[in-house]
Amino acid sequence: MMKLANSIFAQSAARGVLPMLYAASAPRADGGTYYGPGGPLNMRGTPTRQTSSDDSRDEAGAERLWTKSESLTGVSYEFDALSSDGA
Repeated sequence: MMKLANSIFAQSAARGVLPMLYAASAPRADGGTYYGPGGPLNMRGTPTRQTSSDDSRDEAGAERLWTKSESLTGVSYEFDALSSDGA
């Protein structure tokens, strides 16, 4: 059953990384844009521009994640929220 489900919904790791490679290196890729698989249910296929989830724009959630990451790793960064580049 799992093999059938994977053949329908999944793709190889090499194909799965294509949206990230496209976003990072394609001259036509727009910065700050989310790219993902463009096939059925956006689970497989060639890279296409996608709409990111509402959770990806949740500033309170991002703050909690950042704080927890600093706590778990022991690494923190100075950040000037007024600076456009974060430096």
